[in-house]
Amino acid sequence: MKAKFQEYLKNKWIKTILIISLIFILMAIPAVFLDYQRSPGTLKISFLDIGQGDSILIETPDRHLILVDGGPNDAVLHALSKELSFWQRTFDLLILTNPDRDHFDGFLNILDRYTVKQFLISGVWKENPFTKALLGKIAEKQVPLLFANRAEDFFFDHGVTV
Repeated sequence: MKAKFQEYLKNKWIKTILIISLIFILMAIPAVFLDYQRSPGTLKISFLDIGQGDSILIETPDRHLILVDGGPNDAVLHALSKELSFWQRTFDLLILTNPDRDHFDGFLNILDRYTVKQFLISGVWKENPFTKALLGKIAEKQVPLLFANRAEDFFFDHGVTV
């Protein structure tokens, strides 16, 4: 009798694991479909309403991600969660247009939660404890830091140039 009960429990756990796996797969299918419903070769630009110092998310046709300004706080993370799939964890380029906190505080959170390949700072800069904290975070994460230059362009795909 004990052996039958143990067999019953073993089968019950296997069934439970299979059901949970099936539910997870069924939940993931719409996420994949929604992410790839966009036509290939389409440039997507999203204006994120995150308070003062709004942010712009650019997704190139080959799915490179560019974020212009990080906003005043972590509201950018919530806005990005609505725009990006859960597996999109890398930004190809972050661009800071203005050294005021309402443009870059959100970048501190992004640098903690995403992989960032490059960080571009405009020619406008002012040294203060907050910008020093941003530069420290960029250095800590070992993100290449670039300074905007009129003569320099960033080429992505399908003719997308920044």
